[in-house]
Amino acid sequence: PHTVCVTERADILRVEVKPTRISLRPGQEAKITVKLHRHPDYKKNVTLDVRLRHLSREYGNPLPPGVTVVDGKSKTLLGKGNDGHIVLKAAANAAPIRDVPISVIANVSINFVVKISYSSEPIRITVLPGKQARK
Repeated sequence: PHTVCVTERADILRVEVKPTRISLRPGQEAKITVKLHRHPDYKKNVTLDVRLRHLSREYGNPLPPGVTVVDGKSKTLLGKGNDGHIVLKAAANAAPIRDVPISVIANVSINFVVKISYSSEPIRITVLPGKQARK
């Protein structure tokens, strides 16, 4: 069976991200800038993430192995603002991998337990091989 939902409006009209392709070498960081396009009537808090988390618990992580979010350098609680960013870092031992798709999720709380998530377009993450050690 299929389900269709028709609504009057969305709180978040678009989650714009730049860049949409990121290449990291082990130990490097990259910043994803995020701009929300809100419905004119929506003025409440919005949080950003790339992981699937709820009530401080992680349920899924689409990042490539060895790539993490640097929470202290990321602006993920937007409040009534529209501009944020997420900083990713490849660990020193991150293995090479190519074009792993992730997205930035903008979360709108309905109440303490329920939230609605809006996704950006895909962002392709590549971890490049580390520099060869000299002999």
